[in-house]
Amino acid sequence: MRRPIRLIDKALVIVVLFLVFIIAATTVWALLFRENPGRGETIAAGETAADRGVVEQNFAGIGRLRAVLKKEQGKEGATVIIRVVFPYNAADRTFTEELVKNTGVFREMITAYFVEMAASDPRLRDEAVIKTELLERFNTRLRLGKIDRLFFSEFLIIE
Repeated sequence: MRRPIRLIDKALVIVVLFLVFIIAATTVWALLFRENPGRGETIAAGETAADRGVVEQNFAGIGRLRAVLKKEQGKEGATVIIRVVFPYNAADRTFTEELVKNTGVFREMITAYFVEMAASDPRLRDEAVIKTELLERFNTRLRLGKIDRLFFSEFLIIE
């Protein structure tokens, strides 16, 4: 003998079917009408970086570096202490991963750059030249994006 379906069982079935319908409809709607900005799109007038999905943060993963400058005749070698920081789009995960992956290489590039110089090198007195040359070296290494500008949160020459 079959047991009759109770009213509470009917109500539960209707609620479950309604929830399944809502989930399916929301999924279809999200797939059809989602915003997916691609690379290379033009920027509308008055649009902010946040509107485009740009989350600018400073990359400070390189840390503080010390490099001993080349010794000159009759002088002890000087030491450069530097901390390089640069802004990047943290929303671009692939570029962020590339930056993190290249942190060690960036550290070596900075150290190699200063080891080639003597304390009397005129480039040491011009911070803009150092920034430009380091920026060029970094960007030759990067494939998924570029660094626009560098900052030195610390730059000391100890003679």
